[in-house]
Order: sequence, then C-alpha cells, then structure tokens
Amino acid sequence: REREREKASLGLGVQQTHGTAPPCSCFAKMEGVVAAGTGLQARTLVMDNGSGHIKAGFVGDPSPRVITNAIMKPKRARRSYIGAQLETECKDRSSIYFKRPFEQGFPTKLDTQKEIWEHAFGKDMLNVASPGECNLILTEPLFNFPDLREPLDELVFEDFGFASYCRTTAPYLAAFAARCRKPAPCQLIVDTGFAFSHVVPVFDGRVVLDGVRRVDVGGKVLTNYLKELLSYRHVDLTGETYVVNEVKEDTSFVSMDFAGDLAAASSSSSSSFSS
Repeated sequence: REREREKASLGLGVQQTHGTAPPCSCFAKMEGVVAAGTGLQARTLVMDNGSGHIKAGFVGDPSPRVITNAIMKPKRARRSYIGAQLETECKDRSSIYFKRPFEQGFPTKLDTQKEIWEHAFGKDMLNVASPGECNLILTEPLFNFPDLREPLDELVFEDFGFASYCRTTAPYLAAFAARCRKPAPCQLIVDTGFAFSHVVPVFDGRVVLDGVRRVDVGGKVLTNYLKELLSYRHVDLTGETYVVNEVKEDTSFVSMDFAGDLAAASSSSSSSFSS
C-alpha cells in the first residue's frame, strides 16, 4: 500500500504509447516522457493544473501561458467569462463571482474543468488543434484521492483523446527542473499555491512522503486577509475578490529585510498623510 501511495504521489502511473525499456530512476522516466515531445510526430504539452491558475506550454516554448482556472461572472454582466476572457473581453470587473473546478485544493467539479480546458486548448490560447497527436504531462495535488483521479483520467483520454498521458505533481516537476539546471541528490521544494503550501523533500528523484508537510496558507488566504484589512479601515471590499487580488499581486513582494521595509512603509505612509 505504501508503494502504491508513493507511485500515486509521484505520478509514476504513466499511460503512454511510446518508449521501450523502463527507466532506472524517476527522473529518467520523466526525461523519457519529455524527450518524446521533442520528436517530429508528437508534441508534449506540460500543464500545471492549479486551483487558482493553469500554467501550460509545449516542450520547447520559451515560457508558459498563465490562464485563470475559473469561470467568472461580474454582478452586472449578462454573460460569464472563462479563463483569459475576463482580461480581454470584460470591461467591468467589479463584484465578480468565481466558479472554480477545485474545492479545498482538490479537483471536484470536472464539468467546470472540461469547459475551462476547452477554452485553454483553443486557437487563441494553447492552440491544441489535435490532442490525439499530443502527449500530456498533467499535475495533480499531492495525496490526491483515487476517486478524484479516475474521472480526471477519463477526461484526458475519453473527452479530449490525448495520445499519451503522465500524471505527476508540481513539486516533482520543480525538482526535475532544478535537477536539470544543477544536479543534486537532495532537494527541498516549497510549493505555495492558491489553496495551501507544501514543503516537499526529494531524495534521489523520489518524494519522501513521510517528510511532506502541508500548510493551509496560500494565495487565497492572503487575498482574504487583505480584503479584511481594507474593509475594516477604509471601504467595504468584501465582495471585490478580483480587485483585491490584483492589488495584492501588483504591490506585494517577498521582503529580504522585513524590519527595513516595514520602517520604509511607515515613513512613506506618514509623509503622504502629512502632505
């Protein structure tokens, strides 16, 4: 059972139509999947399907596309917007209702996910015209439930018809990318997402499951906390999740000198009030 959990967490249940001999390590297996996407007959699409955003791109692309993983409807609008449509087609972005395929960090609403993927695979986004000619590397949450994993597999093969499919986790892909830049036997991955954060130790290409720690703090918690601060001190923004999230992403940063940055913020705010 422990080996089955480890395989599920690492995403080693690879269903593929290419390859011959089994690789000798986890990273070697991933290298084989990625290398297959550099051929002339099939491309490999790498998609980090997060609960807040989808980060996706083909192997060899300079950078991935970032797509909001939600269906959104502004309060005064008559239609809904999927993914990037909100930024390109919607003018009034106040009081937006979000319909997400994830609940508490796990994919539970696959009908919504299918609609968002159809938008993401469209001509204006990733341009996946023929999924049957593409390989797919897809991320899932750590310790995902089998009852949630099987419908996702059906969505990939039966609804979209990808040629081959590798299910893995975002921390494992981060460890694989770091290993390509600078090989190291031991790695510690800190994966902070929309719903929560994971601290994941990786040794010799394998996730040490007993050492994985989950913290229920992510981008959503920070956005809600900022909404609470602004609503208490200034104007009611409890219904303006999108606006407050944009403010957070545009103005917040990781402080390397907390005391100095706090003093600078206090002095700048006091001078602005005095002026």
